[in-house]
Amino acid sequence: MADETVVLFNDETMHVEAVEDYARSVEQERLVVPRRIYVPAFNPRTYRMELRLARAFIKHPSWNKDAYLIRTRYGRSIRVTGDHSVFRRGADGLPEAVPVRELKVGDYIAIPARLPVVEQDRTAINLAEHLIRTREAPELWRYALQAPSLRTVIARERAFILDVLLRSGRFQGSRSARNTASCAYRKYLKGAYLPLYVAAALWHAGKLTWPKDARIRLYTAGRSIALPNHIPITDDLLWLLGLFVAEGHAFARKGTYRIMISSEERLLDRAAHILETHLGIRPRRIAAQSERSPALYVDGRMLYELFHEVFQVAAPSRSLRLPAWILQLPLKRVKHFLEGYREGDGTHSRYPEVRELAFNTASEGLATDLTYLLLRFGIVASVGRYESTIKKRPGRRYPFWRVTVCELSNFNILEWDQGVTQRLNATRLGDLVWAKVLSIEPIKATPYVYDFSVEGYENFVAGNGVCAHNTYGPRMRLDDGRALPTFMTQALKGEPITVYGDGSQTRSFQYIDDLVEGIYRLLMSDYVGPVNIGNPEEISILEFAKEIIELTGSKSEIVFKPLPADDPKVRQPDISLARRVLGWEPKVSRREGLRRTLEYFKQRLGLTGS
Repeated sequence: MADETVVLFNDETMHVEAVEDYARSVEQERLVVPRRIYVPAFNPRTYRMELRLARAFIKHPSWNKDAYLIRTRYGRSIRVTGDHSVFRRGADGLPEAVPVRELKVGDYIAIPARLPVVEQDRTAINLAEHLIRTREAPELWRYALQAPSLRTVIARERAFILDVLLRSGRFQGSRSARNTASCAYRKYLKGAYLPLYVAAALWHAGKLTWPKDARIRLYTAGRSIALPNHIPITDDLLWLLGLFVAEGHAFARKGTYRIMISSEERLLDRAAHILETHLGIRPRRIAAQSERSPALYVDGRMLYELFHEVFQVAAPSRSLRLPAWILQLPLKRVKHFLEGYREGDGTHSRYPEVRELAFNTASEGLATDLTYLLLRFGIVASVGRYESTIKKRPGRRYPFWRVTVCELSNFNILEWDQGVTQRLNATRLGDLVWAKVLSIEPIKATPYVYDFSVEGYENFVAGNGVCAHNTYGPRMRLDDGRALPTFMTQALKGEPITVYGDGSQTRSFQYIDDLVEGIYRLLMSDYVGPVNIGNPEEISILEFAKEIIELTGSKSEIVFKPLPADDPKVRQPDISLARRVLGWEPKVSRREGLRRTLEYFKQRLGLTGS
């Protein structure tokens, strides 16, 4: 479904978001660039979760088909059309892909017990380079780079700086632009600072290296917070960010920018120490009140931008998500973030006795992110939605989500990277856990649905942690109503083969490998229009039925039934554009493709070796 969450890695950057949101971001790119997309998938031989290259990312209409919301034990859920499949535990205890419309309450489906990721450590932030990379050039005038050691650079590069000022257009209209620029230059030299616009020009020209003592502030009159240009991302800072995600708030209203953390005094003491030693900021305190915890806060736009744009942890509580850079940190580092969240959340101080940890959040998306983060340690969490009330508004209920983990070998998060085990009341298979289906609810299908084509694996992770089968692949459903699976199933069972009308209507059949290759070439190209990908070789339905009978050695007879009013008479794609712009045309003949498909149908029908 278009609004369902997927996990993918786009050129090594992790995305945990609605699949249509990701598709839209790709479609809106000005330039079509090659990309490598990896998705977590289980190995069909070892049942271990691995990252696998997706050969294609496919969007196709849902045709208003049936769709369902599947809920399982552990609070897992997934929204899919009836044609899509999940992995049910078969009679032999192994996963079998079954269309969701065939699923029943009480069945067991596969959820991952571990999530592989592309690990990327982030050890420091260069604030100037971040601003230069993310801001339009005129916006850089809003910031200033200051450092005592800058005076040497400013004095040495006087001619270059004046040229930058004059070419910037900032002094146009002045009677003496050069005099105005010279006046600005003298202020820079005296104050040992540069507008970031000018510093960026020096840096791009190789005339400036960032001073170790440099700080960034807003380039405005009056006092403003100055942050270090170089900010090491230490374990302590990760702990602070975890505490902030659990108990922090960010405000940006009517020119007021504030970062605030509410918690118990000992945690605020540690947070204040980190802010002062890492950022050179001394926060203010708010004493505890009858119904409020104590808090610390800092006012300033620069700190707000650091938390909101650079660290990406400041958002309204109900829409808060974990950024990719945190989700991809090595386990020995991300554990400090998770510990900060645990301490800030403060709802599970007795976990050694009750044998569980719980993480609360007002954001459903953040609950999903926490679930995936725990899977990195091999920990399967349960997710539940609850409601709370507050004394001030007794008639109002506030939803929140709780992510709970139970029965761990070690409840000390700071030791999880050394290995932690979990005892679940569920059957495991490799990195898969069999979760009981609790409910199947019909829902409205979205206009489009999406698939990843993962060669040899044909599965990916969706929802808040469910293994979904990729219906776009060589493993066709035996009963999907199209001519090929219908004829082949009927022939192998010795049943009459049903042909509608006189069978003169034509079809063309394309083997899956050719289709995936064509779609892949289109994705990798810079062509932005529609392109037909198909096999132009036509055959009538009657001739096709005879070909299936010959291929299978079946004794089935052909029976004719009335032709439906909407049955197309001709299906033959024009692939001239694909040949011209993609250099593509089908390689697998119909005969060879049918031979390969026949082996699969025999296996599904239990006829292997017959």
